Amino acid sequence: NMMRAFLEKLFTPAVAFMSRLWYWQKFVVLIILFTIPVSYAAFSYINQLDKSIAFSKKEITGIQYVSPVLLLLQHIQQHRGAASLYLRGDQSFKAVLDGKVQEITQDIARVDAEDQESGVVFQSTADWNAVKGKWLALERKYPIMSPTESYTQHTDLISDIIELVHKLGDESNLILDSQLASYEMMNIIINILPALTENMGRARAFGLSVQDSEKINEEERKQFIIYANTASVENAKLQNNIREAFGNDPSLRVALEGPPKEIDSAAKGFISLVEQAVSSEKIPLPLPEYYAFMTRTIDTHFTFSTHLVSVLEDFIENRVAQTEKEKQTTVLIIFLSYVLILYFF
Repeated sequence: NMMRAFLEKLFTPAVAFMSRLWYWQKFVVLIILFTIPVSYAAFSYINQLDKSIAFSKKEITGIQYVSPVLLLLQHIQQHRGAASLYLRGDQSFKAVLDGKVQEITQDIARVDAEDQESGVVFQSTADWNAVKGKWLALERKYPIMSPTESYTQHTDLISDIIELVHKLGDESNLILDSQLASYEMMNIIINILPALTENMGRARAFGLSVQDSEKINEEERKQFIIYANTASVENAKLQNNIREAFGNDPSLRVALEGPPKEIDSAAKGFISLVEQAVSSEKIPLPLPEYYAFMTRTIDTHFTFSTHLVSVLEDFIENRVAQTEKEKQTTVLIIFLSYVLILYFF
């Protein structure tokens, strides 16, 4: 009886209110009361989907910006190696250097275009302008430098470019990607490949700038050992990250199965050549051939990087498409629910 009295008292205001309404008015009240929590939940969910879409689209923009920066990195590394030979007196490399300058000029134009689109969002314009200014100064001055000075200034510039790549990874959400497969691909593009190719690029330029290619000294041997050990560690890390991407999304196996074997073979070829230099205490190839071998090896890694950029961009675009489809499905279900309610009313 107490419970019954309590319930009667509890429902009396609602009963009194509803008793005054026509049937259609009662239905409208119920619809409103039903709509408030459902709409809140539905639109909160849609808002989360919108945030996920915006997050992924920012990643895509970051990938598009990083792509020409990586080309710039590749070509300035090549310019550093060719400059080492040219400054040793090999005039045939003047044509190579002129070709690299043209490629770098084209790379700069592409990065300029990306920075105009996204520089404010990524807070990258000041960093990019600093990189560009350093290159323009180096382009003018390197012909009168010593091989060692040229190597040092090129390497300093390349370090700034790699820092720019890292910043773009941070500011474009790439470093925050929550899906393991895409995170592993991002980590390879932003962190592992730039570090590995720069280690190889330094070994290329260093070998071309040693005092005597027929008799390297003890300090030079130690530096080559460091290059070989670093390449071995970075290559193992690279292969492991690729396997992790496979494991977390088997569909990537088709897209990534061939190139990892090529870059693993190229890295081991690099390590073998450097170890020959250590054991024989001399550069094992004539310097132009050494430059060509190292360049082919490094280019194999940059070719894989370009391929991986394309795979990652497609992967994230597919994720955006799936999320947008999920959003459209959610809106459609809500709409149809209210249509059915109105129909049966």
